[in-house]
Amino acid sequence: MRYEPPKFLDGRSKSSTWAVRGLSAVVGSAIVGVLIASSAAAQGGVPTKIPNTLNKCQGERDFNVTVRDFDSSVQGTRWRTATDRKGNAYLNDSRNPGVWVNLNILPGAPKCVVDTAAANTESGGVAPERLYVTLLTKEGKAYEVVCSTSTTPFDASNLAAACGPGFTRILGTPVGR
Repeated sequence: MRYEPPKFLDGRSKSSTWAVRGLSAVVGSAIVGVLIASSAAAQGGVPTKIPNTLNKCQGERDFNVTVRDFDSSVQGTRWRTATDRKGNAYLNDSRNPGVWVNLNILPGAPKCVVDTAAANTESGGVAPERLYVTLLTKEGKAYEVVCSTSTTPFDASNLAAACGPGFTRILGTPVGR
């Protein structure tokens, strides 16, 4: 005897009905998936571009120090400059242990700093004594600030007053061309 699939009263095969229902479910799921994906893309939910991280600053860690070794009022003071991997530059006055001032508080402070230099004058009280901080950016541009030194250690509250107009660009440097 041959197997015959069950039939409805009108003679249609029950197995073909299940196949049509299954196919309808697959097609319906595909349509819903397309609608959801296009709706999410229209609302910005699905990224359509890979973000450009090439322009993001990736600085280098750098450290520099200068020491006042002549003037008796601040003799032995060390001024340290440093950069982090985000391109920020910092200044530390050894008379303020652990306090690092972000140099971006000064007007004209450059972004994406990769190198620092610090130097100071020693006049023995004859002329005003100064601290020079030079910063080099990722683009090769150099900036300098000149700060008046005193017996008061540098911190975030007094650095802007001590450093006058802030950073200025050093023009004509060979690395910035």
